[in-house]
Amino acid sequence: MDIKVKKEPFDRELEVPTSKSYINRLLILASLFPQYFTLRHINFCDDVLFLIKALKQIGLNIEINDSTVLIKNQFPACENEVSSVGELDLGDGGTTVRFLLPFLAKGKKVYKLKLGDQIRKRPLAPLIDLMISLGAVCEWKDECLFVQGPLVTSKPCLVVDTSQTSQFASALALAFAPEKIEVKITNDELSLDYFRLTKKIILDVQSGKSDFEIPVDFSSLAYPLALGLSLGRVLVKNCFALDLYQADSIFISLLEELGGKPKFTSKGLELFHIKSFKKFEKNCQNCQDLVPVLAFLAALVSEESCLSGLENLRHKETDRIKMICDVLDLFFVNWRFDELTHSLYISKGNKVAPFLKWSSVPDHRIIMMVYLFMRVHDGGEILNAEFVSKSYPLFFDSINT
Repeated sequence: MDIKVKKEPFDRELEVPTSKSYINRLLILASLFPQYFTLRHINFCDDVLFLIKALKQIGLNIEINDSTVLIKNQFPACENEVSSVGELDLGDGGTTVRFLLPFLAKGKKVYKLKLGDQIRKRPLAPLIDLMISLGAVCEWKDECLFVQGPLVTSKPCLVVDTSQTSQFASALALAFAPEKIEVKITNDELSLDYFRLTKKIILDVQSGKSDFEIPVDFSSLAYPLALGLSLGRVLVKNCFALDLYQADSIFISLLEELGGKPKFTSKGLELFHIKSFKKFEKNCQNCQDLVPVLAFLAALVSEESCLSGLENLRHKETDRIKMICDVLDLFFVNWRFDELTHSLYISKGNKVAPFLKWSSVPDHRIIMMVYLFMRVHDGGEILNAEFVSKSYPLFFDSINT
């Protein structure tokens, strides 16, 4: 899929995807607890589809009606309903793979997992080591990961290091939620809000809640808002309030810091263009997914802005620090990176990039970042743009003319 981008104003009313962070956590929990579950307003992005496919393959009875998902039985009891599972293709999603590993180890069968090339380059070994220490068998063989339970503990509390990612702690907390085993974290500077989200959803399910409406994804929301702020106006018709359990909801206050005036109304979240932007500083340890769009906004400011806490961006779908800096070069943006403090300093360049063709990297957020730059420069064409389906399948349909 190739996308042509025009330099033009932006005035759009649209809807953004719902949060896959919520969806994948709820899919795991709904598959472990005895009641039927109803999940509404599902974003069928690649990461969610891979998880649903795997859950169905191991015996979960999952019914899809439009944007609603119903989960009608439980794991591991459903293992008895499937004679042969075969290979589970899990793709490259961080939550898809990491949440499924301890989940599958709650069962008795041996599961053969095919992981995507990108997720295999990202931190995974610490979670596997934790699972082995809890009785699971995890072995690499023929380029696949084999997992078998039982995953058990006699301890009422597990302690997990989250210095690389909070997803290890979330994965174990979700798997042990039916037993009400507590998971505590250490080195919690990184992505702490995501673990808070995990604990909130677990408490909801443990209290008996089984019908959930998924909120909008504030990571995805940032991209059309950035276009509205820089090029015209945007009304997000399915966003009516902040979700403080999503770390990336901090983007709304960052818009205000820049001089924007985002407003929640009965019609949705509305934002208008401003003529001049203010420089800003942001520690991004707890909002890593916002860095590409924040880099775009910083590139519109003459004075130097600073994005810090970026060390773990080396381990995303790509080396995202390198990719962001490459994009900044592509559009003649001034930047410097401090390797000691892992801080990126950005200010507006003096040239406008001509219409250009850019061949995508396998990173949905970098592709969306390039699109933003093309809109404010002289346009261009994005080749192989289908990677956006990882989180925002209708990105181009919703914002491109």
